[in-house]
Amino acid sequence: RASYADPYTTFSTNVLGSANVLECVSKTTSVTTLVFVTSDKCYKNKEQQRGYVETDELGGIDPYSQSKAAAEMVFAGYCAATFNRPNAAHVASARAGNVIGGGDWSPDRLIPDCIRALERNDIIEIRHPRATRPWQHVLEPLSGYVRLAVALEDRDAPTCSSWNFGPPETAIHEVQEVAGLVAAQWGRPDAVKVRQTTGAMHESQLLQLNSAKAHDQLTWSTRWNFADTMSRTIAWYGGVRDGSTATSLTVGDIEAYLSQ
Repeated sequence: RASYADPYTTFSTNVLGSANVLECVSKTTSVTTLVFVTSDKCYKNKEQQRGYVETDELGGIDPYSQSKAAAEMVFAGYCAATFNRPNAAHVASARAGNVIGGGDWSPDRLIPDCIRALERNDIIEIRHPRATRPWQHVLEPLSGYVRLAVALEDRDAPTCSSWNFGPPETAIHEVQEVAGLVAAQWGRPDAVKVRQTTGAMHESQLLQLNSAKAHDQLTWSTRWNFADTMSRTIAWYGGVRDGSTATSLTVGDIEAYLSQ
């Protein structure tokens, strides 16, 4: 919603900001590798059943999606202009979808909004209960980015390539189900209500990625299933509520993830 309220800042941050980063990397000889992260929202969403692959059309309806598609085009432009030269940094763009996990307090995101409502003893209001998302824990794409960075540094992945990092189809669940799980684990199973909206801003109902390329070439795959992802995410916020530090909870999640 912020991109509708202030599209100029959205475009200046995601497009010009991307150009600034890429310009700095292209001019800094000590930087040898870059993983340039955008979003699954960079794809032109056709509400299709299959997952988007890296060569699918870019685009968007809302300013945020358009800015992410534009950021990918800026990346492609720098690849054509500078990163194809000998001794240039090896670079790749990475696209991940619907990331959740402890530490996210951003506005207009489902789980943080749920937690804030529950902490205030309010009702959780959701706008699009039947919308589906491929939910994955934040550590999943992060592990993929690290694998990609290593492959780029070792010259085992092609420069100026693009990569999807998304969960399997079993992780695709409706918004209403996710909100219900948060409320139930918080001890308020009846807290979720659907808010009727008229003239609402566009919001994708179906969006998923095909990550076969990362699986086949980087041997990357998700480690936690949907139930584990939800349980650990909600437990993180519960831990903060009960007095644990964000650092200790996050380190615990990382250790548990790496042990699998």
